[in-house]
Amino acid sequence: MVKIVYLGGLPEKGDISDWLDAGGTQSDLETLIEFAEPVAARSADGNETSARAIGADLLDAPWNHPLDPWYHIYLPDLQDCPIPLREWIVPDWVPTLETTGLSGPGGEGKTLVVQMLATAVTLGVPWLGIAVGPMKTLLLLCEDRQADVYIRQAAINKHYSCDFRDLGNMRPVPRRRDPRNRLMIFDRDGVGHPTTFFFQFLEQVQAFAPQLVILGGLLVATVLTLIFLPALYVAWFRLKEPAVRGEVLARAHGN
Repeated sequence: MVKIVYLGGLPEKGDISDWLDAGGTQSDLETLIEFAEPVAARSADGNETSARAIGADLLDAPWNHPLDPWYHIYLPDLQDCPIPLREWIVPDWVPTLETTGLSGPGGEGKTLVVQMLATAVTLGVPWLGIAVGPMKTLLLLCEDRQADVYIRQAAINKHYSCDFRDLGNMRPVPRRRDPRNRLMIFDRDGVGHPTTFFFQFLEQVQAFAPQLVILGGLLVATVLTLIFLPALYVAWFRLKEPAVRGEVLARAHGN
């Protein structure tokens, strides 16, 4: 298995010794190696054969990529054109094809609210009095054990007068027992590197094809508070591609 690890802040022709002299540690290096995605294998005709080949380009240096087409809007052309309507997953709350954040102090019921939302959109019934759904939903719940999800869902089912057999299009993923829930890890220059868990999660999202993806708990809190907010958008860029087409609702603790 081959991995590429980028060491930020190196001088021209610098190597790992320069990185260590600049303050890098063995622990830093081991962490970068652990979360670096293996390079996708290539067949004789040059095609990538790895099951995770979709993310191989994210391993390239971020400053070395083909130019995207340049596009601008010539505003006079918009005169008298119909104004497009904004599409919503939850009217005035969660827009279509966007990442939406829900934050607040711990213990205030954020997970309960988003699990109720997932249930409502799965059933196609109102959520907090707002018409939603129906659609598939996936919830990544990094603070929850399976029992937590079960107990909370039983109460929600009672509220919505449904049972578990009605929720085949809702997929909760409790991750509290799993130690590695980070989607990206960042080097000393702030360059994000997707983790193996990111690609595993992406594959599951593609296979299930939900229209709404909800992230909750320590995974999102780590991204937001220990790194920086743009990391969430970098990580979820892949979930916005036509092959996935998922809306993302991120739940995290506020300050």
